Amino acid sequence: MSSGESKISNGLVRRIVRKVIVLSLIFVAGLLVMSMTAARPAHLGVHGGKLTRVPDSPNCVASMTEKEAFKADPIDVAGVEQPIEKLKLAIESAIPRSKLVTEDGNYLHYEFTSLLFRFVDDGEFLLDEEQNVIDFRSGSRVGHSDMGTNRKRIEKIRTSFKQ
Repeated sequence: MSSGESKISNGLVRRIVRKVIVLSLIFVAGLLVMSMTAARPAHLGVHGGKLTRVPDSPNCVASMTEKEAFKADPIDVAGVEQPIEKLKLAIESAIPRSKLVTEDGNYLHYEFTSLLFRFVDDGEFLLDEEQNVIDFRSGSRVGHSDMGTNRKRIEKIRTSFKQ
């Protein structure tokens, strides 16, 4: 290989690296803009004694759904005194960057913010005193897949609640 060919290939490599860096920065900036502009959904809350339905995208987990891919067991509260207070402590100790947005009787709505891109997910919890369970729905505001983040979060909360 001659020195001329080496200079050409080195120059080509540098241009490719620069393009990859620029495209990566644009991608990251896009994610940041998406995370900062995602408004709080208006459809959250209790509707007819149930939490909001899960979406069709695989970025949600809930106890009140018939969709098997999204379903998880509710949190058992049998024998627990003040389960809502205990749940709040469990969430605040197990999930960093959690913010209680709404507390209305047996209903809680939390926002969970991711560390890196500041994505906000919504967590809803509803105490069913007759069944001795806390039903929940945890879902992402943006994107299609959450790579299991909401399911893992609920399991952390469940583990913290049991302690």
